Amino acid sequence: MTKFSRSGPIAAAALCALTAGAASAQDFTSANGDTVHFYGQLNLGYLGFDDGQDTDNAFGNVGNSTSRLGFTLDHDADIGAVRFRFETGLGLGSTGSFSQSGDDPEVIDWNRRQLRKLEVVLTNDYGVFSVGQGSMATDGAGGLDDSGTTLAGTKSFGDVAGSYLFRNADGTLSSLSVSDVFHNTDGSRRMRVRYDTPEYYGFTVGAAYGREVLAEDNDNDYYDAAVNWAGDVGDFKIKASVGANWVDQADDAGTEKTGVASATIMHASGVNLTLAGGGDFNSSGDWEYAKLGYTTASWTQVGETSVAVEYLETDDYGVEGARGEAWGLLLTQKIKPLNAEAYVGYRHYDVSAPGASFQDAQSLLIGSRWSF
Repeated sequence: MTKFSRSGPIAAAALCALTAGAASAQDFTSANGDTVHFYGQLNLGYLGFDDGQDTDNAFGNVGNSTSRLGFTLDHDADIGAVRFRFETGLGLGSTGSFSQSGDDPEVIDWNRRQLRKLEVVLTNDYGVFSVGQGSMATDGAGGLDDSGTTLAGTKSFGDVAGSYLFRNADGTLSSLSVSDVFHNTDGSRRMRVRYDTPEYYGFTVGAAYGREVLAEDNDNDYYDAAVNWAGDVGDFKIKASVGANWVDQADDAGTEKTGVASATIMHASGVNLTLAGGGDFNSSGDWEYAKLGYTTASWTQVGETSVAVEYLETDDYGVEGARGEAWGLLLTQKIKPLNAEAYVGYRHYDVSAPGASFQDAQSLLIGSRWSF
């Protein structure tokens, strides 16, 4: 069975708009030197998912880098540089929310969960102090990736096709989804207070405490910390991060503990390597991700071309004893005259679990992002 989502019309119109031309983000500076910067992006694409028996087709917002609008207000104060940031998703139906069940997301469904950032950030000689809705210290700690192919694919497989279900060997749909099996322990955004130290020989340390205020019935307390390093070693540019998360569950239900780490290495030749992984300290769940890529500006005249091959392995996510293996081929082409990128990502999924047998699945993502 092949179907097309209700987001098709808006996605098609938006993708056509990408070819109409590029706009530039605008900066406005007041007489006292305060600067307002407006920005945004539209990232839409086609997703085809083959569960081994049927193929499902969808058009929508691509969660690897969701469509958004935002602005910053910068002010130089006596205590340091102060920035206010507001950023929201557009509420467009996401490819990660489609599935074979037919319960597709609305074309546009903006709600408070779309609020990404509403924060005040103070930067001075003592570090960076952040208050409000925004990134916890480990948000992105497992996602460092300089391959140039993150639009086509990252370690967060659920962002692209997370709601699709794997099909049992007998042809029936299981209750196990892509995001159930291909899980990761990266941090997130919360209403939080956060502190990051000044850089010292390439190192910074961050810590945060937050609450989930955008979802109902969540009274958990969230804590995390991360150590980051970035620097050059000969012809190599290296970034690395390692972090830990603690979630104190409401009603004295215990504390969830997870760890996460990643590193990305770019050689002057354009060859790059990304490694990431993490796990649950309370259980045996763990995941490992690797990506080998190449970036060059010599293949086209419109911008850099990046290609990569990726591999993700997970254990004990979704159901006890489950094992997920997936590999992918990724391509991203920058289109500088339009301030845009076009990308393609193919993935193959293999899942096993005690007492169950699943058919292999495949997905194909084709999309474009326009930024301003």
